[in-house]
Amino acid sequence: MGRVCLLLDFANSLSFLLFLYFIKMRLDLTYGAYRVLTESARESAINSARVLLHLLDEPECRAACWLLEYGISPERVAAALEIPLTEKPADAFDMYRCFLEEEFVTVGAFTPSLGESIEAAKQRCCRMSPQSSLATEHLLFALTLGNDETSRFLKAHNIDAATLYHRITAVSERTFPEETLPPLPLTNFAESHDSSPESTTSDAAVYRILDAAANRAVEGIRVIEDYVRFVRNDGFLSQKTKNLRHELVTALKRLPEQRLLTFRNTEGDIGTAISGKNEYRRRTAADVLRANFSRFQESLRSLEEFGKVVQPDFARAAEGIRYQSYTLEKALFHGMTFNKRLETARLYVLIDARNSVAEFQRLVETIIAGGADILQLREKKVCDRVLWERAKLARQLTAGTDTLLIINDRPDIAKLVFADGVHLGQEEIPVSEARTLIGPDKIIGLSTHSLAQAQEALLQGADYIGVGPVFPSRTKLFDAFPGLKLLQEAASEIMLPAFAIGGITPENCGRVLAAGIKRFAVQSAVTESDDPEAVLRLLKQKIAFDAGM
Repeated sequence: MGRVCLLLDFANSLSFLLFLYFIKMRLDLTYGAYRVLTESARESAINSARVLLHLLDEPECRAACWLLEYGISPERVAAALEIPLTEKPADAFDMYRCFLEEEFVTVGAFTPSLGESIEAAKQRCCRMSPQSSLATEHLLFALTLGNDETSRFLKAHNIDAATLYHRITAVSERTFPEETLPPLPLTNFAESHDSSPESTTSDAAVYRILDAAANRAVEGIRVIEDYVRFVRNDGFLSQKTKNLRHELVTALKRLPEQRLLTFRNTEGDIGTAISGKNEYRRRTAADVLRANFSRFQESLRSLEEFGKVVQPDFARAAEGIRYQSYTLEKALFHGMTFNKRLETARLYVLIDARNSVAEFQRLVETIIAGGADILQLREKKVCDRVLWERAKLARQLTAGTDTLLIINDRPDIAKLVFADGVHLGQEEIPVSEARTLIGPDKIIGLSTHSLAQAQEALLQGADYIGVGPVFPSRTKLFDAFPGLKLLQEAASEIMLPAFAIGGITPENCGRVLAAGIKRFAVQSAVTESDDPEAVLRLLKQKIAFDAGM
């Protein structure tokens, strides 16, 4: 009799676990998150305040730990949001009885606003962490996305969406969600019972495709990473490429490795004996890069499409990686094409409109004669008509010379006078919008005042950056001076042509060169000098001396 009771207890426990598995798959939540939402549903429609309160009833979950770190207790939540404290559930079998009475969570149980926030969190879940289920930390993240008293309460305690996003992504590779049980088969309950020969053959083919595409994608991104690291020697893009490779590897862990290996059939793959006539012909390292970007992106597309058959969350992750690869590709190939026009540019001079046309013309002619590589017209005080006239004159004077003409902040004026490009500040229109206005063959520069801004300029598609201010300037006021430290960081991290700017003179330009930046922009040192051409020639000599060392 005792054995029968034990068997019945085991059968009940097993049926309970199977029941929870079925519910988990249907709602795509961890069990901790299920408990929170189920308890919230006992009272009435699930609202954000009750969810926040019941998150604190799960003392070992991440959400509760994080809330307690910020000094948020059940009592404080109940008082601030005017909801009564409730008792914790007795045990898991108590919840099982609730499930049997159909009191478990359904989509219709949420208030409309919370439902929208939960759906938004669900869409971002697979991008934040390698798991596909919503855990308690994702529920907390959903609460910050709302526009109600609960989200305002959390923000008042310094918990917002950005903070949680970084915390979730930071722990995703180190830990697993609370109470995660062994993963279920990746097909749903109805599909898993289709054992027809046709279905089995199709499954085998899908896993063979995923396995082959995964191998190609990992191999392709590794070749790209080697190029960026050893050919371009670009620290920032090397890190971006490495992160993208790690993101791919993390996403691939969602696929069942045993099935991929089981259905792998290299010997029977007809593709191993097929090769294109140009497959073994690469003239340059850039050709290798192009070929492997194609290999990487095509493989990602295949992973995305066939991943939908196996696991939609994985397919979404593959799609996100593919879009990131386009940004990386643009940053690498755009720099190759347009940096050639700036390859030898070292001395950059900024001028204003001057007091008269004659004075402006004399200064431009002097700057060209002094050997300036780039001339920028920067004027904030004159009307558009005068600015256009000065820009048109500068274009006439620089045409046919080795001096490029850049217009500050005004892509419309730059386009009208056929200037070589435009220079933008951090407060001006984005690089992409300026590119739309002036066209793909023009140069776009961007002012940067931190390493993060310099890195972002590369991803935006800028052709060069201004870095500074280095020293106090007589022509422009700044609240802070990142100085030589920023120059050193930019020189070691960013391979875009970088021009140091801010208070640079023949006397201090040696400090700029010593910091690793071999290009600089000057204004008052030239425009306010009695002999601008002599100043330019002295600066050119210092640049040439540094290059010869």
